[in-house]
Amino acid sequence: MVTQEHIETALKWVETPQGILKALVVEKIGNMWAKTKLRVQIDEGKNRHIRRLFWAMKDPKFGTPLKVLSLSRVSIGSLKLDIESWKWRYISEEEERLLLKNLI
Repeated sequence: MVTQEHIETALKWVETPQGILKALVVEKIGNMWAKTKLRVQIDEGKNRHIRRLFWAMKDPKFGTPLKVLSLSRVSIGSLKLDIESWKWRYISEEEERLLLKNLI
């Protein structure tokens, strides 16, 4: 189970073998048994960033690493990913403009 201390640590930084990782926003959405549902926002998506961030922290009861069981990307920058993962669509001119604006 993810504790408030885990959330605070994720917002500061966590040292991993791959380097220092952190999250911009971590919001607890709900709990069910030993599972915690979170909404995590990062500014730089390194390979397996969120999984490695939580793996570097330990469960307070068992001392085992925290494990991410399910992960869904809901947006990339200002672009909302509001279609099924196996489908595609063209982005609008407004979405393209916002994406390019964020690159500069």
